[in-house]
Amino acid sequence: MLVYPKQLKHEEDQLVIQIPDAAAIIEKWLGLGAEYKELSIRWAAGRDGTGPLVIMGVRHEGRGFDIAFRKEWWDDLTDGEETLVIRYGEDMEDEDKQVKVTIPAESFEDFTEFCRQQAAEYPDRMILAEIARFFE
Repeated sequence: MLVYPKQLKHEEDQLVIQIPDAAAIIEKWLGLGAEYKELSIRWAAGRDGTGPLVIMGVRHEGRGFDIAFRKEWWDDLTDGEETLVIRYGEDMEDEDKQVKVTIPAESFEDFTEFCRQQAAEYPDRMILAEIARFFE
């Protein structure tokens, strides 16, 4: 499922995003109790009707959702280790409805380097080229 953040902000070393559309999936994870383990992330490129997207896949044991970051939020993505806080309530300040995942150091840098390599090797992959140019 592709979801779009409603809001995004930085709090210390945390990237905080609000995604009410992810509530059902997150509540299902939290309902697992002791079986609930850490979340993992992966990066991808995509496009919708408004243009290119940087996509962060958030997974718990292979199941989850993809967060679509539009170009105006790309500067907020980081190269270093950071905590991603996903608030899934209707209020951005509701800390009772949130989950956290660590964005590993260099994972985003590895993704942007992949975009550069693929854009150089396959110039017709315009989405990757646009992402690569943005982060040069």
